[in-house]
Amino acid sequence: MMNLKKTNTALAGGTGKGVSLHFKEDEIPLLEQFTQYRKRHYITLSGWVKQQMSKALSAENQANYSFR
Repeated sequence: MMNLKKTNTALAGGTGKGVSLHFKEDEIPLLEQFTQYRKRHYITLSGWVKQQMSKALSAENQANYSFR
């Protein structure tokens, strides 16, 4: 379940929405591996998630246009 909430952050320079992720105990090693991946590739968690969302939506939009 994704929890969206409106936040006021000085870092972003305004308001936005926050998303919480929950990892079960058996998924914590996955999170730890991903943390190391992010450090090696100099990317934040939110940056990586936004990139993946953009890629998925772009691919979906391209697929939708190919059938028109």
